[in-house]
Amino acid sequence: IVDSTIIGANEYNFGTTSTGKENSTLYTIWCSTSVEFLELISLSTDNFITRYNIDVHVNALNAKKYYQSVCQGAIDDINSTSVAAYFRCLPELDSKDSWYQRMTIYAKYEEENEIIFNFLESEPNPYVNVTYERNSTATGTVVFSNRALEKFKTFLFLDSQLTLNLNDVVRSITYRYLQDISPENTNDEFGFLESIPNQEPLEGERVTISCDVLGRNHPPVRVERDGMTISETGDVYITSSRSTLWTTSYVTYLHASKEIEGNYTCVADGKSREVFPLYNIELKPRVRWDLMYDANVTDESKHLVLEGSEGLDVSCSKFDNDTVVVFDKGQRMTLTKRTERLEVWIPRSSQELEPYSMWHISCTATDKNGENTFELYL
Repeated sequence: IVDSTIIGANEYNFGTTSTGKENSTLYTIWCSTSVEFLELISLSTDNFITRYNIDVHVNALNAKKYYQSVCQGAIDDINSTSVAAYFRCLPELDSKDSWYQRMTIYAKYEEENEIIFNFLESEPNPYVNVTYERNSTATGTVVFSNRALEKFKTFLFLDSQLTLNLNDVVRSITYRYLQDISPENTNDEFGFLESIPNQEPLEGERVTISCDVLGRNHPPVRVERDGMTISETGDVYITSSRSTLWTTSYVTYLHASKEIEGNYTCVADGKSREVFPLYNIELKPRVRWDLMYDANVTDESKHLVLEGSEGLDVSCSKFDNDTVVVFDKGQRMTLTKRTERLEVWIPRSSQELEPYSMWHISCTATDKNGENTFELYL
């Protein structure tokens, strides 16, 4: 995951490659200097996930070169109402170090296809009793009430996670193990997980829509827009990850435009077509601008026109010395209830410039949706 964009291990367009070694795999990820965060996720078919949160801005010369902790997870039945989730590591865990264990249950009511989930805290509640132990082994114990087991008897999964905080070039490592602990198993039973969208994506940004399915022998899934299959193109990237219990399908728009707006659903094509609603996407428009050239504009002034949402404003400065540009004049016009136009005239004094030279300025336009920075050569 690079800045919330999910990519595969061998994606030339994203600058990622992997090379198999005798006992390891070498991953190479080329990141631009503007990248905020990077996560490397290793997913095995036996439902064990390792997630590395990487600080791409740390000084590599001062960073540790190796992280030798290796952890394995297990979930065992204690009795008919209790399970214990373990993580054993080499070297062994030290209770004084910065690490923590967390567990989540995933459950589904009969005859419904939406999965509910709940993080398990130590506070008592009428359905489960949870305890965590910090020793050389991380142990979490869950005791279910008979009421909970009866309600979710055919669909109950436990997700156990261990996070080691390293505070280095690898900020943290999270080990995650998922297991089916249902008292009764129904073949081919699965459900959809509700997806949390980016509430207000901005035009031009990267937007990722994900579809998650959990269960037994679940069919392939995909994301659709307005009931139609989404095709991969130069600006649309589609990928998925799959284990025996969990599948996630991702659609990433690299440069969101009005064409991506619509109603998104998660579709599973098994014995029958099952459709699960995700959410509707409406893009916030980004401020648009244009430098107007016409017979009524003199060489002493250039006409800049901007259109955006409420609160539209613009400021400019000289690129080489940050001197603020004072506009000759400006005027504002309401276009619709939500949009407006702003026109400003940028002075271009011939005394300031060498003959045939260009004036390089930087401008930032803002409205209630955000900002748009651009450069002008006058």
